Amino acid sequence: MYFIEHNTPFTHADHLIPLIKSLDPTSLAIQKMRIGQTKISCLIKNIIGEYANKEMIQKLRDSWFSIMADGSTDIGTTKNLILIARVVLTDQFGNEDIVDLVLALLKVINK
Repeated sequence: MYFIEHNTPFTHADHLIPLIKSLDPTSLAIQKMRIGQTKISCLIKNIIGEYANKEMIQKLRDSWFSIMADGSTDIGTTKNLILIARVVLTDQFGNEDIVDLVLALLKVINK
């Protein structure tokens, strides 16, 4: 979660774990830590990403929403299409909040 919350590149994992190990060389649990950028990338994409996707789908099922689409061209010549859902969410106290959820970022292919 550290890498997601702080928008940290996955490549930093290769340096962060040795740093954590050096903080407490007597802890057997810390010394047994083995995780690198590849494993972190897979965990985020395949586990955390899937959970967040299911959570987003449930929010869309339970709330009013609208879909927005926007196209752009990046610094090269790649055309992109982003799909965003604007959702009205209600918390347990009945307070409503409007949030935008990114549904997809698609590369547009010309044929």
